[in-house]
Amino acid sequence: MPFLETQATDMNKQLVETQEANHELLSTVSAQRAEIEALVQGLENVIQDLETSAQVMGQEEVQNLSKEIKALETEMKK
Repeated sequence: MPFLETQATDMNKQLVETQEANHELLSTVSAQRAEIEALVQGLENVIQDLETSAQVMGQEEVQNLSKEIKALETEMKK
């Protein structure tokens, strides 16, 4: 049965090649997932910073300071 032995050898070779390719793909996907997680964390940090800034800008003291600055700018233009 040399034909079957040749076919079995070819199938085993293809199996090994497929397993190696799958391992490489898994490594690539894992690296991409880690990169995506880092990017998402960075975006979450930016969003938190923006929310905090919006809260600070909404405070009455900041709003009053803004009005004072605008008044001073108007005075300086005269």
